[in-house]
Amino acid sequence: MGRFSSVETEELLQRLLLKELSDEAKAAIVEILESRGIVGHTYELQARDAMKAVFRRSGVTNQCDFCGRTVVLLAISDSGQRFCGESCRENARLAEASIGLAPDLIVEHARSIRVRPCPVCCRSGSVVEMRKAHYVISLVWLIHTESSHALSCKRCGVARNMKAAALCLLMGWWSIWGLILTPVRIYQNIRLAMRKDEAPEPSAELIKHAMMDLASSLRSAGVLGEMEFSRGA
Repeated sequence: MGRFSSVETEELLQRLLLKELSDEAKAAIVEILESRGIVGHTYELQARDAMKAVFRRSGVTNQCDFCGRTVVLLAISDSGQRFCGESCRENARLAEASIGLAPDLIVEHARSIRVRPCPVCCRSGSVVEMRKAHYVISLVWLIHTESSHALSCKRCGVARNMKAAALCLLMGWWSIWGLILTPVRIYQNIRLAMRKDEAPEPSAELIKHAMMDLASSLRSAGVLGEMEFSRGA
């Protein structure tokens, strides 16, 4: 308990909510919080504020404070943070707003998304998931590589993987690093396209998408602030 006694309340809450701690460390932090009167409804309110503070942190580099991409021109500033576009700014605020959502509610929403028609082709009957594709584009001394997720059915996911592989094949070779990364990216896309098994439960990426989607819907309906705060495991 002694090693946590001098730590600020906000930092203690963030450690308890965000970090992997031993049972002994968790018990020590809870004991300190209780001695400071941080219990019950007071705990819920201060835990929300501590989590919001995490989302409000700003980096000291030219990186987007949501996605981490480098941003120099056309950066959007909001509450002391920098974002590479309106989408990242909105997603950062949705992530902040979603703090009060119960995990079970988010998982249930993710499951409902899995059985909806595909948002790309509008077909029904195939599992909708966040499906990954890998890209690499290089030009002599410059190289850009990324892996991104998009919500779709299996059929549309395969089509996206094949298009990504074709793009890598055409645009990936034109640098030293491109010669190394291009065959890797092509292999990764083909392997994803050929995979036939579907996980029985929503992926971590789909749960994150569901959290943002649910937060957006509830915020639009004006009921997000009424959701029960869940401290989690």
